[in-house]
Amino acid sequence: MPYSHDQLYDLSFSERRDWLSLIRTPTVGPAAFRDLLRRYKTAGAALDALPSLTRRKSAKIPSLSQIEDELAASEDLGVQF
Repeated sequence: MPYSHDQLYDLSFSERRDWLSLIRTPTVGPAAFRDLLRRYKTAGAALDALPSLTRRKSAKIPSLSQIEDELAASEDLGVQF
């Protein structure tokens, strides 16, 4: 896996946003998330590749505003990343 346990705490805002976008994509479950990170090394690269990997025309990736709203709400609740 491209990230060690310690590196998970050092993700930038954009990396956290990409991770959340990837895991919130309806066609991506925990195993696919892991496999995509292994294959593409970053969640951003996996998101870029996702439309070409799905059988459907749209992967329905959540919008950046949806993800940023979710991150802001989490921080408002005291969640620490």
